[in-house]
Amino acid sequence: MSWPSYAAALLILVLQTAPVVVSASYAARVLVDPDRPLLRVGTGLLVAFVEILVALQAVGAAGFLSRWPVLVAAWLVAGLGGVAAYAIARHRGPRVEPAAAETAATAVDTDPARAVGPMPPTGTGSRTARYVWLGTIVVLTGAFVTALVSGLVKPSFSTDTVNYHLPAIANWIRDHSIWTMRQWQFSVFQNGYPMNSELIAAWFVIPFGRDFLVNLAPLAQAVFAAVAIGALAEQLGLRARDAVLVGAAGLFIPIVSTPALGAVGSDLLPMAGWALALTYVLRWRDTESGLDVGLAGLTLGLALGAKITGTVYVAVFGASILVLVLWRRRWLQGLVILPLAVAAPALVWFMRNWVLEGNPLWAFDVLGFRAGYWRDNGDDWSVWEYVVRGGPAAWVRVTIDYVVGLFCLAPLLVFGVPGFLRTLRAFGSRFDRARVWLLCGMPVLALALTLAMPWTGGNDGYNVPASGRYVAGSFAILLAAAMAGALRGRRSDVWRVALLVALATNVAVSFLSPLLPGFRMSTRGLAAGAVAACAVGLVLLLRDRGGRGDHASRIPRVATVLTATVLVMLLAVVSAPAWSANWYRSMSVPGLGRLYRDVQDRPISKSRIAVAGLAQTYPLYGRDLSNEVVWVGADDIGSPWVRSDRDGWLDALEESCTDYVVVFDDPTHWLSPVIERAFVRGRLQGLEPVFETTTPVEGKDRHLGLYRVADLPAYC
Repeated sequence: MSWPSYAAALLILVLQTAPVVVSASYAARVLVDPDRPLLRVGTGLLVAFVEILVALQAVGAAGFLSRWPVLVAAWLVAGLGGVAAYAIARHRGPRVEPAAAETAATAVDTDPARAVGPMPPTGTGSRTARYVWLGTIVVLTGAFVTALVSGLVKPSFSTDTVNYHLPAIANWIRDHSIWTMRQWQFSVFQNGYPMNSELIAAWFVIPFGRDFLVNLAPLAQAVFAAVAIGALAEQLGLRARDAVLVGAAGLFIPIVSTPALGAVGSDLLPMAGWALALTYVLRWRDTESGLDVGLAGLTLGLALGAKITGTVYVAVFGASILVLVLWRRRWLQGLVILPLAVAAPALVWFMRNWVLEGNPLWAFDVLGFRAGYWRDNGDDWSVWEYVVRGGPAAWVRVTIDYVVGLFCLAPLLVFGVPGFLRTLRAFGSRFDRARVWLLCGMPVLALALTLAMPWTGGNDGYNVPASGRYVAGSFAILLAAAMAGALRGRRSDVWRVALLVALATNVAVSFLSPLLPGFRMSTRGLAAGAVAACAVGLVLLLRDRGGRGDHASRIPRVATVLTATVLVMLLAVVSAPAWSANWYRSMSVPGLGRLYRDVQDRPISKSRIAVAGLAQTYPLYGRDLSNEVVWVGADDIGSPWVRSDRDGWLDALEESCTDYVVVFDDPTHWLSPVIERAFVRGRLQGLEPVFETTTPVEGKDRHLGLYRVADLPAYC
C-alpha cells in the first residue's frame, strides 16, 4: 500500500469516526448526570458502539459494505443519534449541574445504593488512598501503551482469531455484505455466530482494505469493559477513583484479558454488557425512567450480538429486568422499549441465520429449530456433565482451572464476602430482596446455566479453562459488589492496596502469559509500556512531592488527549505500511510460516484458494485481503459443504473452480484423515506443487502443501 493511499485511508477512518465520537459524547452528557463520571463515559462508549454497529449492519445487509457507503452511513447514523439526544434534552428541560466540589462537600445523597453514611478516616483523602490512585494511573498507563504498541506490531496467535474472527471480516469485505454464511474452516458452526465484535473490528479495516489497525478494536472494547465494571461499582456507592481501580481489576481477569487484549475476539463486549446493564437497572430503581430501561436493553443487545453464549445471560438478565419493570406497572417500558432496545444491535445476525439456514440459533437445536448440521460425537459435555461424570477429581480440576484463571482476584472474591454482604444490605440492617437478586442471584444463575451448555467442558475437561471466558461477566459483577462494600469499611486502605497489587500482578500475568505463552505481548510493546509507566510515575511523584498531592492526578485533559492521539497516529504511520496482522512469520505448527510466506510473498492475489484440512486460514487471504478462500475438505460434523471420501473430495475440488489448493492432513479437532500424503502427491491430476513439506502433529508426520491448479474446467 503506497503512502498516499495509506494517508487517504487514515483520513477516511478519522472522518467516519469523528461524527460518532461527537454524537456519542453529546448523548452521554444528556443521559447521565456529571456526578457519575464513569457511567457517563460508559454511556458514551455504548452509544458510539451502537452507532457504529447500526451503520455497518445497515450498509452490510444491503450489500454496500465499502469505504464510501460506510462513511455516509456513519454521518447519517451519528446525525440521527445527535438529534435524538437533543430531543431528549429539550423534553427534560434545563438542568442545573452543581460544581463537583460543592456536591461532594454539601450534598446529601438519598440514593440507598450510595447511602454510605460518614466516610471513615481512611477515605479517599487519606495518604494511602492518594498513592494507590497514583499507582493505578501508572499501572493502567503501562498496560494501555503495552497493548497499543503490541497490537500494532505483533500478529495474533489466537486459533479462533485466524480460524473465523478475521476470516469473517475478510469475507465481508470481499462480498461487500454481511448477509452471508460462507464456509471458511472446518468447524462449520462458527458461520452462524453473532459477530458484533468482529463488525466493530471491521470499522478499522474497511478504509484500508487491510488490517493495519484491526487490533485497536479489542483495545477499545477493553476500555469499555473496564469502564462498565467501574460504573457498576460507582453506582454501588464508590467514589470515581476507587471505581476506576475496581473496573481495571475486573477487566484483568487473566483467562479473559490474556487472549482478548492481543487479538480480535468476542469476550469483552459481553463482559461490559452485563455489568453496564445491571448499572442501568440499579439506577432505574430510583428513576423509573424509560431511558434507563432502553439503555439496559441496548447493552444486552450489544452483548447478545457478540457471543452465542450470551443468549443465556440475556434470557436471565432480560427476564429479571422485565419482571422488575412490570412489577411496578411500567408496561410500555417492559413490553416495548426493552425488547426493541435488545433487538436493535443483535437482531440482524439471527435474521441472517433464519433466512439462510432456517434456524435463528444455527447450528444449535433449540425449541424445535433444527439445522441438521450438528451431530453428537461424544465430545460435547458441559462443565456440569464433566464434573458429574468425572467425580471428585473433576471437581478439583474445575476449581483449580477457575482459580488459576482468576489468579489474584480469586482470594479477593473469597475474603470480600463480608463486603459483598454489606453491599447487598445497602449498608442497612436488612437485606434488600431485589438487590440481592440483581447482584447475586441473577449473575450466579446465568453462570450456572451457561456452564450447562454443550461443549463448555469437553469429555476430558479440555475446554473447562476456556469456559471461564463465557462467565467472566458474573465474576466481574461479584467483584464490583464485594469491593463496593469492602472499600467503604474500616479497612478500606488495606483493600485499596490489595486491589492495586492484584491489578498489577494480573496485568503482568496477562501480558507475559505463563498460562498461555502464545499470547505474550511483543518485546517492543512491553518496553514501550515500561517506559511510559516509569515516565508517568516520575511526573506524578514529582508533582506530589511539590505539595500538590490532591491535584497530582489532574493532568490537563486537552494535553492528554492530544498526546494520545499523536502517539496512536505516529505508531500507525510508522508501523502500518510495513506490517499487517496477517503477515505471519511463525505459527504454532511448523511449516505454516513458510506456507503463508509463499502465499503472501508470491504474486498470489485476487485468486481463489481451496483449503483442505487447514483451520488457520486467515493469512491465505493475502496482505490486501484480495484472495477468496473456500473450504474443500473432510470432517465428521455432517455438513453438506464437505466430503468425507476421496472421489467426493475430488469432485468438490473440481466444482470449486479454484486457482490454488492448500492441503493439510491434520488429525486434530474433528477432521477425518481422508487426505493421505501419497494420495495428495501422486494421484491428483493437474496440480503443480508450489510448496510441500511434512510437519509433526501429535507425534506423526503430516503433509502440508500448496498447489497451483494448472487446468481449470471449462465452465469456470
